Amino acid sequence: MVLQDEKVNTDTRIACIFFAYANSSLIEVLKRRGNNLVNGKLHQMYKTEAMINQLIHERHEEFKRPVKAFVSFNSQEGHERCMKYVFTTKNFLGQVIYNESLYALTLLDEKLEVKEATEPSDLIWENLQVDWFTIRLR
Repeated sequence: MVLQDEKVNTDTRIACIFFAYANSSLIEVLKRRGNNLVNGKLHQMYKTEAMINQLIHERHEEFKRPVKAFVSFNSQEGHERCMKYVFTTKNFLGQVIYNESLYALTLLDEKLEVKEATEPSDLIWENLQVDWFTIRLR
């Protein structure tokens, strides 16, 4: 993707994209399998392995669909252009409001919500698929 500015004749390029997936249930079962292996509980490990295979079979499509993308630009200017052209906010009802350019990015035929990310070290990767309402209920 290249963002072009009419006023400045330069291109800003994406340096890196990391995707996060809705696979926390699979990660939890994989952790359980690892604990069983470390603790020598081979019988439990085989049961857990069967659960892993069943989860993958039943929810394969869900696991391979990204729920978040973390994008790094090759310059600070790229970050600023992204915030200017495609940054989104939400109104008091939680509806996504697109920026003044009214330009919405899409991926897999869905409009994307674009916001500035927190530091990667501050993320709990397994919680990325959980919406804010569910988190508040916990």
